[in-house]
Amino acid sequence: MITDKGFKSGDLKKFLPHIASQLYTHPTFALMQTTVIRCALLSFALLCASCSKKINDAIVSRDAMLTVANTSDTLTIDFLGTTCFFLSWKNTAILTDPFISNPPLRKVIFGKVRPDSAIVFDFADTTALQKTQFVLIGHGHYDHLLDLPLLGKYLPNECKVVGSNTAHYLVAAAQLPQEKITANDFSTSVNTPGKWIYSSDRNMRVMPVVSNHPPHFFGITLYGGSYAQPIEEVPVKGRKWKMGEPFAYLVDLLNADGTIAYRLWMQSSGAEYPFGFFPDSLLREKKVDAGFFSVATDAKAEHYPDKIISFLQPKVIFMSHWENFWRNKYKRVKTVQKGNPEKLYSHLNEKFGNTARVILPHPGGRFKIN
Repeated sequence: MITDKGFKSGDLKKFLPHIASQLYTHPTFALMQTTVIRCALLSFALLCASCSKKINDAIVSRDAMLTVANTSDTLTIDFLGTTCFFLSWKNTAILTDPFISNPPLRKVIFGKVRPDSAIVFDFADTTALQKTQFVLIGHGHYDHLLDLPLLGKYLPNECKVVGSNTAHYLVAAAQLPQEKITANDFSTSVNTPGKWIYSSDRNMRVMPVVSNHPPHFFGITLYGGSYAQPIEEVPVKGRKWKMGEPFAYLVDLLNADGTIAYRLWMQSSGAEYPFGFFPDSLLREKKVDAGFFSVATDAKAEHYPDKIISFLQPKVIFMSHWENFWRNKYKRVKTVQKGNPEKLYSHLNEKFGNTARVILPHPGGRFKIN
């Protein structure tokens, strides 16, 4: 249908994200943001995003043995949910995006979000945590950082926590003894070389990569913004967990002679080029063995994750952030409305299946690579 002014009604959908984004940031609209309006907006957005769908259990993996590198040292990968992975190799380990608790949606919107120690320690092994050399934080949203104050009590003092300033400021009140490293100081991007951060035992190194975060709805990213200084208390309101700057990470596990045994890619939020990319000279040194990709993104995303996967050429593709993280962790896993992991799983197998193994991991699943 075409109006008398030549505007196609179907174009409205195309322009809605831009219109909504402009309204959301307009000064007049900002004056209207009373507590009631904020709650209504967040309730609408989160309720829309929380509609769960069942997934075909046949495509969800709980364990697998994968061969990608010529090494006798096995890399063990525990998927703890959302984008939280515990990667152990030799006598060292990495923890990513420490969030296991899965507080229900009603608490995220109207109540308080806190670590649930019973759930956390049902999934995380406190003894294994004591060999952790790195904690890698993608960004500051609660579903990537909430459980660090609790888990940090079981991490060794020599562990290095890497993330944005905002991520560090969010949990500063927990007074964790581990070294805090600002990712910005070492980060790389398409045309900017970065610097490696080495673990205390020199068995691994990481390089932050400037990344991004997809909008939640109508072009709006919830809980955006950043903190300029440490806050007095660890937040208990979901909206207080501001995003800050998002980062992805290139991770190398090193042999005793300094050569690379495994190269990994950790990306906990979808990003379109040039975000999430780095100088290809790093890949001439070594390609990626296993890539971990957040798929909590619009199924209609134009290039993600295809473009970054084509760039990295991983031998194993792990899909993360695909399950409903407001759902009780002991109930049957369902997806969130945002994105379509089942469809994306089929697409990735069709496009990359000849050269890579695609894994849709079940929370609590364990995978081994050698």
